[in-house]
Amino acid sequence: MKMIADALIDRARALAAEIRERGVEIDSASKLPDDIVRQYIDLDLVSVLTPRMFGGSELGLETACDIIKIIAAEDLGAAWVLAFYIGHNWIHCQFPEEAQREIYANGPSPCTAGVLAPTLKLRAVDGGYRVSGRNGWNSGAPHAQWIMGTGMVVEGDGPKGPISFIVPVGDVEVIDTWDVQGMRASGSWDVVYDDVFIPAHRTVATASLFSGDTPGSRLHANSLYGRPLTLVTFTYSLAPFIGALRGVVDDFLNTTRVRVGTNDGKAVNQKPTAHMRAGRGESSYATAQVLFADLMRLALSPEAATMGIEGRIEFKARSAALVGHCKEAVNDLVAGSGANAFRTSSIMQRAFRNVNMIGVHAFFDNDSSMEGYGRMLLGLEPNVAV
Repeated sequence: MKMIADALIDRARALAAEIRERGVEIDSASKLPDDIVRQYIDLDLVSVLTPRMFGGSELGLETACDIIKIIAAEDLGAAWVLAFYIGHNWIHCQFPEEAQREIYANGPSPCTAGVLAPTLKLRAVDGGYRVSGRNGWNSGAPHAQWIMGTGMVVEGDGPKGPISFIVPVGDVEVIDTWDVQGMRASGSWDVVYDDVFIPAHRTVATASLFSGDTPGSRLHANSLYGRPLTLVTFTYSLAPFIGALRGVVDDFLNTTRVRVGTNDGKAVNQKPTAHMRAGRGESSYATAQVLFADLMRLALSPEAATMGIEGRIEFKARSAALVGHCKEAVNDLVAGSGANAFRTSSIMQRAFRNVNMIGVHAFFDNDSSMEGYGRMLLGLEPNVAV
């Protein structure tokens, strides 16, 4: 398995070099170029978490995150899409077996977009549900074959809690609403549901996703597929931040070695302020790696499989703290890079826009994450769904 993992890492590095060269092009549209997504699939990057029984490599979360970080060093938005395509192949495995076999009928690398926030309204009907409505933030939607959503049953007999579901992209309308200054490559378009039928076997109780006790997880011997959703999804969603920070540190060091001050004509690499920023940047990256490794260790630990809501709330708070750490480090390095860092061709300005935009994602919002954790520490009832 290590040989396969090493080969995929090498492929990711080669693709990352291409993404760097095409940075301006990738950042100019509201979605990734078609051929980049095609390479994600053809290079077997998307199927890293797909079970072997469906033709995937099932290499695990650590290899998946290593690949994501390599891409993120060149473009966080491009890595975000890959992270979700990879990670959603883990979520596929939480649905009943019939749904899994449908999803993987055409190969081990289906690309799925979607959101888990319960914003949609479901109507219980014979054999399943019908859904109408619209939601945003579906990262990777322009190239998706499947769409996931979550909603509440508001009509007919059905569970009281939220239900997550998956439907073919042909059943919905995907609309380009992605007019943003950051994360342009993520293609987080809107999805419209117009009385779409969802068969019961393509649904799963959202609460079971959070607990890790889903119908689909019992199909797989690998314990990774039986872990709470928060631990797995937060871990692979953190990897782009670590990779982006690595890319900014490298760019700062490479630029500072040859940069000359505009006003004084002196070599910037001789200035104490540059030395301090270089030291802070590299140290911040090393710290981020340690914090991330500890979260990875916890996500893969035996006790994670039965982790209760208290542990998941703490995991969310620690994830938000790590994102805040990466944002601060990126912003510090950009602030010391001069006006040239904001040229269109600069990886610095792309990383700056990307990390600050995605850093306020609901997963990692610092205020709500720390509020939930603080309530728990003070003995109050949880007020977050994790």
